[in-house]
Order: sequence, then C-alpha cells, then structure tokens
Amino acid sequence: MSNKLLPRRKVRHLVDRAIRIALGERRVTAIILPNDLQDMPYEDPPRKHGTIHSGIGFSKPKTVPYDDDLRRAADVLNSGKKVAMLVGAGALRATDEVIAVADRLEAGAAKALLGKAALADDLPWVTGSIGMLGTKPSYDMMMECDTLLMIGSGFPYSEFLPKEGHARGVQIDLAPDMLSAALPDGGQSGR
Repeated sequence: MSNKLLPRRKVRHLVDRAIRIALGERRVTAIILPNDLQDMPYEDPPRKHGTIHSGIGFSKPKTVPYDDDLRRAADVLNSGKKVAMLVGAGALRATDEVIAVADRLEAGAAKALLGKAALADDLPWVTGSIGMLGTKPSYDMMMECDTLLMIGSGFPYSEFLPKEGHARGVQIDLAPDMLSAALPDGGQSGR
C-alpha cells in the first residue's frame, strides 16, 4: 500500500475525532491535510488490521455537582449581603439560569470579555465589562462586595477582583484548571 493511501483512509476517523474533541472539550480543533491528499478521491478504509473506524455522533454528558459541594456553595452565597457575580464564556448557554441566580441573590453581574454575550447589557443589575476595558460600576461592585460568584470564568486580573480576605467566593466551571485561580479567598469552587 502506498504512503498516500494510508492517510487518505484515516480522514474519516480524524474528522470524527476532531468534532468530538471540539464538542466535548469546548475547544478549537484543527485538521491539516496536505494539498496532494486534498485532491485525492475519498476511499472508505478497508476492514483489516491497522485501520481505524469510527462513527458519528456525540452526546454531552450531564455534569452535576456533589450535594456537599452544592450545600457549601449555597451557604456561602446565602450568607452574603453584597453579592457580585462575574460571568464568563462558560455561561454563554446558561443565560436563563444566570438571571434566575442573580434575581435570587439580588446580585449585580459584571461580564468578562469572552462572556459579554451571556447577559444583555440592558438588565438593570448588569454593570458591564470588567477589567482593563471594564466599567467603573463593575470595578466598584467588585471592590465593595462581600461575596463573589464566578460562573464560567477564570478571569486572570486580580486587581479588578475583591482584595484577598474582603470577600468569600464560589466558582462554577467545568475546566479543573480554571478553578480557584482567581477567587479572593481560595473560595468554594466546584464543577
């Protein structure tokens, strides 16, 4: 078998895998095919040793926090008198839920740059962006809050967040490497 046939027969699997990675890990994937391979007609891989076969489809798993983590987070949030929320890109598909939580906590919400589309700017408790391109109301809210709820954001600029020891924090994120990165007290974080 020529070297050109081997990659051509793996294209189907590479495309299937790239789509699953993009959907499952919520990240960009890329497939780079050499020009000569792009010009060749597609062939189904033969059913023999050394070939890879895959199928289409992906169902995202349901992720639910542990009861103890949820209870601890609720205790922190319910004890807050001035609750601020920081909403990031991880909340883009949870607008209704974020609104419900903000209403329940009577919280204001600032938006990280990648989370701008998560909440409409005309909601009365949305203070706009946070950070170097942020608004004064967002900055003031962060400096004056006693509790911070971060949703889907690993906002890296600590100078725009409550000073350490001035607020308690809860963070919701699916990416473990984003958890507790910026919470003012090391916080309660959960998946």
